[in-house]
Amino acid sequence: MIKTYVLEIESHSELSSSLCTFCSQNDITAEQEILVQAFTCLTQKTAVADIISVIQTVLPNAKIVGTSTGSWIAGQRYNAQHTILQFCIFQHSQIKTLLIPQCQENLSELASLIAQRLVNDDTRLMLLFSSPTIQQAGLLLDELCLLNPDIVLAGGYSSQGSTSEPPLQFTEHGITEQGIALASISSSQLYLLNKYAFGWNGIGKQLTLTSVQYNRVFTIDHQPAQDIYAKYLGAEVAASLSTAMADFPLYQIQNGVTLSRNPRIFHADGSITFDGKLLKNSKVQFAFSDLPNIAKESRYLLSQLPLAQTEAAFIYSCAGRLDYLKESVQSELEIFKDHPNIAGFFSYGEFFHHNKNAHILGHTLTCLLMSESAPLVVQEPIEKWKPQTNLQQSGLYHLFRTTSNELDQLNNSLQDEINRQTKTIYDQLYFKKLTGLPNRNHLLRDLTYNQNFFPRHLAILDILSFSAINDFYGIDTGDHVLNKVAARIQNQVPVTNPPSYRVYHLTGGQYALAATNHVQETTFINTINNVLDDFKHTDIEVRQDRFSIQFCTGISIRPEKWQENAIPLLTRADKALIQARKDHSSIVFYHKDLPILQEMESNQIMTKKVKRAIRNDQLWVQYQPIYHANNNTISHFECLIRLFDEENKVVPPNEFIHVAQKANLYPEITKKVLTEAVKMIKTTAHSFAVNLSAHDFTNPDTLNYIDNILADRLIAQRLIFEIVETESMGDYELVRAFQKRIALAGAFLAVDDFGSGYSNYSHLAHLGADHLKIDGSLIKECHLDPLILDIVESIVTFSKKIGVKTVAEYVCNAELAQICRRLKIDYLQGYYLSPPVSEPDLLRLLSSQALRL
Repeated sequence: MIKTYVLEIESHSELSSSLCTFCSQNDITAEQEILVQAFTCLTQKTAVADIISVIQTVLPNAKIVGTSTGSWIAGQRYNAQHTILQFCIFQHSQIKTLLIPQCQENLSELASLIAQRLVNDDTRLMLLFSSPTIQQAGLLLDELCLLNPDIVLAGGYSSQGSTSEPPLQFTEHGITEQGIALASISSSQLYLLNKYAFGWNGIGKQLTLTSVQYNRVFTIDHQPAQDIYAKYLGAEVAASLSTAMADFPLYQIQNGVTLSRNPRIFHADGSITFDGKLLKNSKVQFAFSDLPNIAKESRYLLSQLPLAQTEAAFIYSCAGRLDYLKESVQSELEIFKDHPNIAGFFSYGEFFHHNKNAHILGHTLTCLLMSESAPLVVQEPIEKWKPQTNLQQSGLYHLFRTTSNELDQLNNSLQDEINRQTKTIYDQLYFKKLTGLPNRNHLLRDLTYNQNFFPRHLAILDILSFSAINDFYGIDTGDHVLNKVAARIQNQVPVTNPPSYRVYHLTGGQYALAATNHVQETTFINTINNVLDDFKHTDIEVRQDRFSIQFCTGISIRPEKWQENAIPLLTRADKALIQARKDHSSIVFYHKDLPILQEMESNQIMTKKVKRAIRNDQLWVQYQPIYHANNNTISHFECLIRLFDEENKVVPPNEFIHVAQKANLYPEITKKVLTEAVKMIKTTAHSFAVNLSAHDFTNPDTLNYIDNILADRLIAQRLIFEIVETESMGDYELVRAFQKRIALAGAFLAVDDFGSGYSNYSHLAHLGADHLKIDGSLIKECHLDPLILDIVESIVTFSKKIGVKTVAEYVCNAELAQICRRLKIDYLQGYYLSPPVSEPDLLRLLSSQALRL
């Protein structure tokens, strides 16, 4: 059985005599296992040392553990002056004490030292009184629980009253102001029961601790912690928190224990250090003190305590609770009025043990009950100790709580909607809606070092002629095909844990398969071959239709040196795929000697040359005369673009025109030629022909530029637009609309290179062209091949029937010129007659002709 006594020391000068008398009256002196808990409002080390000395003199067997406090508790009483001593005499327990003068950095070693000094197989309880300056106290509690999870830990941070002196911790071994005083109680028949009352409630939205280092919070909801206080409490309150920290704690539940965390240190970087552990990504709310609820919860807790069966009890309450409850504390402690030997103190944070874990609480009333005789069982709660209720205050608190709960519900509803919308946006950004597979954005994110899936191998699989399925069967059928292809690819991919493969749907009929470092290169290639073989042997069926699916595949392997970013893996696989398409191959592996790479490099160099030429006005127009076949006089000129490179060398059109079209630079070239043509029309009395491409018909700026030129009818009547036959036939309706457009202004249309492709006489008959230029490949061979000569003759005959003038290109000698005249071709063009000339040479050529005439 444990016997407990309490002695209040009002006059420290009479401590020795008071203690002797007290011990004599209660027969304490001869006892062997005595624990003296000393809670003092003194902060002078000398005064505390005198207390320890007197106790040791009177009770040499006593073990002492104590702390400074702003107020101590004894039964129903509490006081902010003097000292209270609680004597616990154990019959079947052993007591050990230890003083840690200063907390060392290696908490694991410190915990091991404490366990070595204080713990044995029968240890049931450990009391700790810690300096509030030890921010690592919570970590130390964690380490102690790891070593001995079944030992109950209790106590708290030392506190201080109005004095500025640091609070003290002490045992019979000495005194410290920056350390920990500890006591352990070991017994094979010690029964414990601990409970706590809180009563604070959370208010407002739940916030997420997004950056935390134990008890230092850097960001809340990704914003600096101090900014969150200013946002929700107001700048004025936030600025005064350093002097009113206990008024605005954070509220959190950890492992079933309700915690209050007071801000203690406000750092220059916007972070806040709190008085206990907080978990990253956990939810918190601001806590507010609800006086009626505090009283209710305290009554509920205390009415469950089996005080009649309790032999010793300790109370560790919170100084912040005292500051708020004030006189209501007396009512809260009233249940202890028949138990005056229960003692404790108001702390800056209460240590509480629950479910093999230790917690630093706050704003609680914590009770620890002990017995050596029988287990302590929680009683049914009873309504007995009701503080007098202030109806107005209670009503206001109820209104406050109800409003807060409604706001919480609304906020939770809004948060759910935000989460839903965020997921929708996320899915749209990173997944293909049709197949549900990760998309190109997802692949790019993985390639920028996704710790959960970082690709080492990548293959891009492109369905050959997939657009034809959409064109012939419709988009709905095409979508069914894409879904079935996606499923078939996934079925061929090995399933591992964690995942080593990932299938992506990039766009249209293009998929990607990536694998991590855990997959060997040969295994990955075998997987790709399995996928391709599966589609070779089995068609895709959609309703009654069957589709043979074949792929072009580009594969790239990531070098080991790419440790953080593998975006080039996608670029290389893309290039390998382009080469596969060009070669009509099922698989092409990326390597540095791919022909397509040289072509791309050449195109990049030429693109730079074209851009430089446009920027520096290094585009040059030459003019090739087109002659009347019957009298050998100049009819009109064709404008031909030339480009000077950085070395002032002429770059032929066939080397840069196609690059300019791909690089979207062709409109600038067209404008340059049109400008020069208009200039020459104004300078001479002749007409000028300008070449256009399909790019020009689909470019609004170019069409608008042409319309502005055609607005001057005198210019328009001497302007001829040449369009290549293959383009005019491919975009027939577009060209027909353009012909009508320019015809209204008085301009002319010529079909260039007729006979080079699949010549369509029907389209030509209805196109409305004024001139037809017979392709040079036919003209230059017609004197050698009778069949070609017949073809040319048929073109000329047809043209005359529909009223279209003909032009022979590539007339390079007298024989060809004579043949063209015999065939009654209207105009001749070629180097035999004149090469392209510059503007000055053109003017001289016209002057010479005028003199001859």
